[in-house]
Amino acid sequence: MNELLEIYEHNNLKLCDKQQSMLRLLIATYKTKEWEGDPVWITPISQSGWGKSLLGHPFLKMSEERRYRVLVFDSMNAPALISGRQSDLDYGEYLQNKRTFIYVPDMANIIAMRTDEANILYATFRNLFDGFIKKDTGGMKKFYRNIHTNMVGFATDKLKERVEYNDEMGTREIVFDLPTIYEHNSNHPDDRNIANIDDAFMDYIDHLNLDERIMLTQEETDFLDEISRRIAVWRCVPRVDIHGYIKDNIKMEVPTRVCNQLTKLYKALKQINPEKAKDDIRMIERGCGNNLRKKLHQYVYVNGHINVFDNNEVRIVAKELNRSPRDIVTEYMVLREARMV
Repeated sequence: MNELLEIYEHNNLKLCDKQQSMLRLLIATYKTKEWEGDPVWITPISQSGWGKSLLGHPFLKMSEERRYRVLVFDSMNAPALISGRQSDLDYGEYLQNKRTFIYVPDMANIIAMRTDEANILYATFRNLFDGFIKKDTGGMKKFYRNIHTNMVGFATDKLKERVEYNDEMGTREIVFDLPTIYEHNSNHPDDRNIANIDDAFMDYIDHLNLDERIMLTQEETDFLDEISRRIAVWRCVPRVDIHGYIKDNIKMEVPTRVCNQLTKLYKALKQINPEKAKDDIRMIERGCGNNLRKKLHQYVYVNGHINVFDNNEVRIVAKELNRSPRDIVTEYMVLREARMV
């Protein structure tokens, strides 16, 4: 891995620690596409200029060679996966009976979709994760099965404004914020540099052999279980009334899919760079879910429990965290339901 990073730096792309972590996650997600079990789907979110496009650029070149089995979606839409017309070619037929990898450079077009279009896309992707896609319109039926595809879809903060995205996708994919980068790289790779980087990445992929059968210690298994449980708490979406207060029982997801995906990633990361594997998984956990909930959990850890029936105490906490008292009460109730406070 160090040799690959040296080639990046030699070609005017010096990666900071956070970008190196994301690079390892990209490699791990691609290489585990052949492994048994749930596919790995990650959606890293960051501000513009973070470097996502450069990190994912090698997949564009890999998509031109069939042996890599990489599909690049320039825009997200259900008809591209499975068309409503029998005569149309679609990706579903290609995905069937293969182990593939989907790369989405920018998922921004979801934001502009009408609600009905977005719902069709969500339903199609839920099925795709589960191993099939189908279309039944009148006398036309299409059904593609035995699909196994890992996916990376980059996005900016605007995707989070589409609140129903996480709700509709359910628990299948791992959406997380990438940490802010404060370092400024004054060097910029030109086209020749980028071509060299792409070639080096592909060469590294070609020679990287990972074993999905490696055994984890009990400590590592417990670590992944705890991270998965925390992610389930961070991304829980309680149902609230028009005033923003919880109106139904809080239902936590059972983080089976999250744990399966994190276990795959960790096994791969451990073989790519064993010293950084846990840090890479922690970066995912730190970026998942509700930021206020995480801040409130830390506040309680330092300052002790909050009496949500004491308005003065709630207002003090709300001022400290720069949020409304209503938000504090709501998030505290979620933490209490999860037995984290």
